[in-house]
Amino acid sequence: MYVILIDGQVLYSPNLINEGYSVLNPKLTTEVNKSGSLEFIVPPNNSRYNDIQKLKSIVQVFDNDEELFRGRVLHDTKDFYRRKSVYCEGELSFLLDSIQRIYDYQGTVEGLFTQYITNHNSEVEEAKRFVVGDITVTDRNNYIHYSSTQYPTTWDELNKKLIDTHGGYVRTRIQNGVRYIDYIQDYTHQASQTIEFGVNMLDITEYINADEVFTVLIPLGAKQGSTDERLTIASVNGGNDYIWDSTAVSLFGYVWKVQTWDDVTVASNLLTKGQSYLANGIQMSVSLKMKAVDLHLANANVERIHLGDYVRVLSLPHNLDQHFQCTKITLDLVSPANSEYNFGVAFASMTETRIRN
Repeated sequence: MYVILIDGQVLYSPNLINEGYSVLNPKLTTEVNKSGSLEFIVPPNNSRYNDIQKLKSIVQVFDNDEELFRGRVLHDTKDFYRRKSVYCEGELSFLLDSIQRIYDYQGTVEGLFTQYITNHNSEVEEAKRFVVGDITVTDRNNYIHYSSTQYPTTWDELNKKLIDTHGGYVRTRIQNGVRYIDYIQDYTHQASQTIEFGVNMLDITEYINADEVFTVLIPLGAKQGSTDERLTIASVNGGNDYIWDSTAVSLFGYVWKVQTWDDVTVASNLLTKGQSYLANGIQMSVSLKMKAVDLHLANANVERIHLGDYVRVLSLPHNLDQHFQCTKITLDLVSPANSEYNFGVAFASMTETRIRN
């Protein structure tokens, strides 16, 4: 049973609708490396109708004792009947409220991530702070050098300097009353539940975003001396300044892209970052989107599918029997059958299927 709280007080509960705790069309969206969102409509007879404060109110979604979402009200609008359409963004958006001042950092990935979060915590109120948790992303040489002469938000800088160059996932979690923020190389949990055609799979669609597909990459690093010439990978890549994915080329042809990392000064590091960027770019351009019923809703003994989980998807008509990572979940809190699960980072499995066919 899904419950929505606002500043710790019940805003919506299926068991308390007749007492004035109802909302319309509540939809919760969570996605890896995104803040996520919660949308709903509050009728004027809701007992908490006047308690909603933009940017300040903390909103949470629970399923029994498990917290599925925490964030803040971003904006609301009223219609002719005074119903409020409320849009909330997840707690990673709190990192947009702080800035990173001018810095010059040399050290480890763990140290830089910790520096970002420490600076963030010093600039925001208690409800928006995090404790640094698990950090499993590392650099090949256990050494990075990044600097900034701008004043970017913490979220923008974290994305640019860490996620975009080193990969990995930023997530929040609560454990023993402590709210942690992690930076992990990958999610490791494999869900025990299977999404199966004819059982709990309602619909399935394969997406290929042709606008974002690239199969050949030229990685460029920092400028060399006083010229505009940039570091390339030629010295550590057999004389070639590019890398490519043979499977992707066989499917999509040669589609070139250039990506620049201004702070990379070592060719081997540039090659590593380029390989990661190419792999992630191809993987994220191909995904599955399906409507499915989480069997946990019907049987509490069945493990829920969580964001980031690797889930077995079994569909003989679609020639699928693979584990895919759940990259996005859209939950209809009133009609669970309308919920959707997106599965990405499964390029290898899907291309193998296409080649066989």
